Amino acid sequence: MNELSRPTTHWNVRLDATLAARVEMAMWDPHLRKPKYGTRKALIEHLLTEWLQREAVKSMENYNG
Repeated sequence: MNELSRPTTHWNVRLDATLAARVEMAMWDPHLRKPKYGTRKALIEHLLTEWLQREAVKSMENYNG
């Protein structure tokens, strides 16, 4: 299943303004004069996927005792 055919959901999340600004600046495209389209989504998906993988490892370690 490619990325375009995956079902999506909309989350409305409040973040610290300074943190959000730092992320926006890190993703800034000087030619577009704004963050490149899709970079926030990609970052959040990447971070959540890594977090879920770490949680799964922790869960298995706790299960195996």
